[in-house]
Order: sequence, then structure tokens, then C-alpha cells
Amino acid sequence: MCSVFNIATYGLALYAYNHAPVAPMAALRETSIVFGAILGALVLKERFGLKRSVLAIGLAFGLVLLQAG
Repeated sequence: MCSVFNIATYGLALYAYNHAPVAPMAALRETSIVFGAILGALVLKERFGLKRSVLAIGLAFGLVLLQAG
């Protein structure tokens, strides 16, 4: 069942890249990683320690640079 979702999300990403500029779509895709980490911490009670916080901030900074450039 999980492979069906993987194929579907990959197909949706390819569809989005074909119909929109790549930079905003890449930023949106990377933002979902941060939301997934936050949901994991809130819903699944996973640790959101210093390492994840630093990586999330670094990812957000990279997204800002991607949009600015």
C-alpha cells in the first residue's frame, strides 16, 4: 500500500514540475519535510531536538535563498 502512495506523490510532483516554475514547486516540496517533522513531534511524540531544529532552520534559510535568487 505504501508503494502506491510513493508512486502517486512522485507522479504529482512530476505533474507540478511540468505545469509550474520549478523553484516554487521545489520550495513547496521541501517545506513539506519541515511540516512532516513538526507533525511527527506533535502527533507521534517524536523528539524534536537540537539537530532537527538546526536542520529545519537551515532548510528554511535555503528556501528563502531559492526564492530570492
